[in-house]
Amino acid sequence: MEVSGTIALAINMTGIKDLDLSTISDPFSNPTQSTTITDGAGANKAEAQFHDQISIADGASTTLDLETLLDFAGDALDFTKVKGLMLQNLSADATLLVGNAAANPFWLTTTNAIPVPPGGRLFIECHTAAGITVDGTHSDLMLTHDGTGTSAMLVNIWILGETT
Repeated sequence: MEVSGTIALAINMTGIKDLDLSTISDPFSNPTQSTTITDGAGANKAEAQFHDQISIADGASTTLDLETLLDFAGDALDFTKVKGLMLQNLSADATLLVGNAAANPFWLTTTNAIPVPPGGRLFIECHTAAGITVDGTHSDLMLTHDGTGTSAMLVNIWILGETT
């Protein structure tokens, strides 16, 4: 598989407050931060991507082993470095907990989890040559439905990385 493209982040927001005789505004514009990714290993490079939409039952969890995923063509992926990760919680009423894998946790420890609220996203980019290491003791990405809400949650997942 060859991989190429752009990862971009843009924030353009304005705070406005009406006063008695005037209105003040506080614009914030972060110039678009973008990274062009080309095929290969090293800084600003990647060799594979994984994406999927999964369902997690109310109160349940699922663990993705980043060394045993399948790409869009059904070919095996064995990530060695993660360069980008996006998780999107599509639930309207439940929180997604990311991390806290009992064994071989990727990126977080066995006792830490990041909450992603209903409708929220978690995005990580590490386009340096080092990336975020995936190996036999750092490969499990655990995703947990926090048990609130009324039904299963859908989660969009995208992972970009190296496989060599």
